[in-house]
Amino acid sequence: MANRHGSRDAQERLLALLETLVRETRPDRSNAAPIDLDSRLDRDLGLDSLARSELLLRVEQAFGIRLPESALLAETPKALLELLQAQPQTTHVSSESRGKPAPTPPLPPPAIPQKTSLMPLLR
Repeated sequence: MANRHGSRDAQERLLALLETLVRETRPDRSNAAPIDLDSRLDRDLGLDSLARSELLLRVEQAFGIRLPESALLAETPKALLELLQAQPQTTHVSSESRGKPAPTPPLPPPAIPQKTSLMPLLR
């Protein structure tokens, strides 16, 4: 069974997300070569670490997955697509939950101290 993240549709969706982000972050790039799967995120597209983080958030939301932190080091859209293929689909990923630790379970109620006398301490 083929992973749905590896389909031609996934490639097109990823490239569309990337094109939108590049337009927003690099408006001066309007005359540059088209973005393809082998475009270098830093050298060809000029994406810095902040733009890469934003890209990962958008990819996670669009595909309903959570990418590993190592995705920040992906050099090309093809590398991101390979990471997409390796990830199971989750139910929902919100931008608020990314990077936050899992909620801490509530603490048990405090133990009720035994009735003690302070008299021995005062002597």
